[in-house]
Amino acid sequence: MGDRTAPIGSQAMGGIGDFSGFLSRIAAKRYSKILVRDVHDPVFWYEDFLWPKPTGIRQAMLENHRETGHIRAAEGPPAVKNWAEDRHLFGEMTVLEPKANSPPR
Repeated sequence: MGDRTAPIGSQAMGGIGDFSGFLSRIAAKRYSKILVRDVHDPVFWYEDFLWPKPTGIRQAMLENHRETGHIRAAEGPPAVKNWAEDRHLFGEMTVLEPKANSPPR
């Protein structure tokens, strides 16, 4: 649970935080699957283009994992307008799995 976006985003937005533990877990391919939204978008919860310095998390994910699928965005009932406007919470998710050709570091 420590690698969730909320604590990492809060620290990175303030220009503080040591993400070496998370980066090492990504490089070691500890997770068999990573579900993440907006991995290719400039507004990415693990690394926003407006933050003082990059976290390196997006690059680590893309270097060590490959996209294997997508989970459709949530859809609300047609009668309820704008029930899930925030794409960061309800948008499509990308499924990342470790690359077979790159050994753990």
